[in-house]
Amino acid sequence: MDHQISPAGQKCKSKRKPSRFGCRNCKLRKLKCDETRPYCSKCRTYGVYCNFGFNVPDLQPVHQKQTKEGIVGLFNIPRPQSTVSNAIWVGDGPTYFTLDLKDQMLFNRFRYRVIHSIGGSGVIHIWETHMLQVCFTCPFLMHGTLAVAAVHERYFEMTPTHRRSLRESYHASQFTTLFSKRLSQPIREEHKDPLWAAAGAMKLWHLVNPLRPESVYRVISESFAKLHQPVPTRGINGVSVELVQLCGLDESSTRENNPFFTVAHGLSQLLEAPKGRVSLDSAMKVWSFMNNRFVVLLEMKNPVALLLLCLWYTRASESRWWIRIRAEYELPAIRTYLERYHGDNSVIQALLPSIQAISCSARVIIET
Repeated sequence: MDHQISPAGQKCKSKRKPSRFGCRNCKLRKLKCDETRPYCSKCRTYGVYCNFGFNVPDLQPVHQKQTKEGIVGLFNIPRPQSTVSNAIWVGDGPTYFTLDLKDQMLFNRFRYRVIHSIGGSGVIHIWETHMLQVCFTCPFLMHGTLAVAAVHERYFEMTPTHRRSLRESYHASQFTTLFSKRLSQPIREEHKDPLWAAAGAMKLWHLVNPLRPESVYRVISESFAKLHQPVPTRGINGVSVELVQLCGLDESSTRENNPFFTVAHGLSQLLEAPKGRVSLDSAMKVWSFMNNRFVVLLEMKNPVALLLLCLWYTRASESRWWIRIRAEYELPAIRTYLERYHGDNSVIQALLPSIQAISCSARVIIET
């Protein structure tokens, strides 16, 4: 029996703790994994390789289906119809909603202001020519766009506030719900580019492949290539002395035997950039090195991983306002943790002052 009799004589379901040993795909999709090896039933149904170990990327499709069907009508989107009340409809069939006047103002804010800070010229061109139109037939992308515009509005007000508006919270919540729902279903061709536009997360690379022939993102393949430029395969050439000591690197170190190897190499170059001259591409290149092994260490509150993340924030926050927002919260929190629980580690403490100087400095509002 799967029930217990409570003292009051009532039946209640026994609570079972969620498994901590499921595959990463199920954890990423927030599903209960049946832990069947080598392939769990959820991954078989979804059409991806199961990844209990680190040798299989997240959400790697079992077969890459390259077809141009489904992409034909993507850019042939009818102009949204306005009602008498000037509301504009957004919908894909099962899900639809309307943009009231305030939402329309947020969309225009994204279109004319926010869009210029989300990436390089290639990404901006894709949004201006394709993704802004796709928003009207892709509810999760529209909700995400409006949520980002609301954050931008709050951050760049004359008197910036940390309190979210009800509208911002609503659109962020709807985006999360609809995005997760779409991600939990088999991905059709017409959904791949909107998913990448909404997330841009390297975890989705193997699932949506923005370099596939049908993708609108294929035109910026050179930018993607920069993110994947290899670092040295062995040794400490180019790594600062401080990071060599912090990460325990030596001439025999590789990405296989040291989880900090690639991050330390990339971060050393980022830290050497002149003040105020850090580009988004250079910042995101280091971010792409923070792979699954590194993320696990962050979740375990590994002090070296936390400090490397802090050092990344100190320079990456110079490139874009949306990175700066995260830095304002995460830098002080991580710094406090490292001071409280690793105050006796002289190597870590020696690198903390630069973090403190930036995280406690006056906020400079620059719309980039």
